[in-house]
Amino acid sequence: MRELCFAALMSTLADDEEMVPCGGGKEVIPPSLSVIARAVNAAPATLYNWWGAGQGAQTVSRWAGPDQAVKPSIAFAAEAKVVSFWPYRSGCLRVADAFDLSLTELACAYYRTLAVWTADRAALASCRPTGPPGCAAEDLAVIARHAPLSVLDGQESVAGRLTVLAGQVVAAILRDASLTPAGALDGVREEMTSLLAPPPGRLADRVEAILTELADRMLHGDDVLTHAQAGQIRQAMARVSVTEGLRP
Repeated sequence: MRELCFAALMSTLADDEEMVPCGGGKEVIPPSLSVIARAVNAAPATLYNWWGAGQGAQTVSRWAGPDQAVKPSIAFAAEAKVVSFWPYRSGCLRVADAFDLSLTELACAYYRTLAVWTADRAALASCRPTGPPGCAAEDLAVIARHAPLSVLDGQESVAGRLTVLAGQVVAAILRDASLTPAGALDGVREEMTSLLAPPPGRLADRVEAILTELADRMLHGDDVLTHAQAGQIRQAMARVSVTEGLRP
């Protein structure tokens, strides 16, 4: 029944031309649960019981939690975003596993995936509160836990900034329907890289890290680098200062 409700929401958003954003990033007020209940021939009380703040003895808690300030229709739309995004997310993670992506590459893939989802589900992404699905913050917090932190940064700080960037990716697509996922990623790439790239260190340490990664790839049978991997190593070497770390 929950799946039918999510499908009804998508159908309602698609049928109401005023709700479907055509650029400009207009926020959409999701339809009430009474409207969804009529669409699926269910009692409105059932849906309000599922997505209301007073959950009672529900076996499946609402994604938004018990916060009374979150209205049932908003909680419903937030959960629909997560359900809609999940296949995109799963595909992104399968690619990451198959190609053993680095942390930065994984973040790039995740933001691209988020941009594709936004373009495909623009009306849903625009539902109040406009932005990425709630699971994005949790996913990016996991990525932040593996980020090499500088003295001034902490995991919560990095996770917070990565989540803000996710919101910027979604907002960019909603503002301009002609923007590609790669274009949306370009808007946040520099800050994302600064958050996830290793902090500057001694020349010997940085060269050693690069050579260690190359040796590891060769040890595991990856004796031929792709153009992208070779370009990344070349760029990393180019950033190394010739004079840095050479002093005794």
